[in-house]
Amino acid sequence: MINSVRNTVLSIIDKDNSGFISPLEFNLYAKSAQLEIFQEYFDNFRKAVLDKNNRRGSKGATDEVKDIRHKLDIFTKKENLTRVGVTNRYTLPSDLYMVNNVLSNTDIVEEVDKTEFYFLGQANLASPSDTYKIFTRFGNEIEVSPALTATQTLSMVYYRTPSEPKWTYIATAGGDPIYNASATDHQDFELHPEEETQLIVKILRYAGVSIRAEDVVTTANTQDKTEFEKENLT
Repeated sequence: MINSVRNTVLSIIDKDNSGFISPLEFNLYAKSAQLEIFQEYFDNFRKAVLDKNNRRGSKGATDEVKDIRHKLDIFTKKENLTRVGVTNRYTLPSDLYMVNNVLSNTDIVEEVDKTEFYFLGQANLASPSDTYKIFTRFGNEIEVSPALTATQTLSMVYYRTPSEPKWTYIATAGGDPIYNASATDHQDFELHPEEETQLIVKILRYAGVSIRAEDVVTTANTQDKTEFEKENLT
């Protein structure tokens, strides 16, 4: 998909005589565009769940909650966490974007804020126990209470950050880069294929600001409006 997106972006820019995007610039714009759409998944998911709870959501093939979950499946991971020394703290995955669940073996560990974490630790009736574990976050670590036993494993189900897209190429004598999908550092977009139009629109916006081409931004806004109208007609 990344080569198709780049070809379309360059075609639109060339049509409007708006300059040129180098491979480095394209990759920077592509990274920002993909992350922007990825973040929108979570905002749209919250709205879709709210609509569904209020019986305003669709069902079946048009179920937006199910559709967004499907798009997020590729980013869902489960990983055992590593304890920090002999403490009750564990290191978070380096590619963590958002926590889904923390598990002690198969039991869910409840997340609480830092104030509640220490308050519950001193409570008599609601204090953490083997059947009611809690955790709170400190930077790239989480602290669990009470401490896990030797037979207990702490794991996390989470959404990872998308891999950075990279359009790789072979340099030619004439100076025109030729797409090289077999390069070791090549990375395609990880979003659902239906996001191709949105990727083009967002990359054009970034490119339009970078090369000061107002007509490119106008073209991107027009395409964005068209997509918006299509979505609201369906």
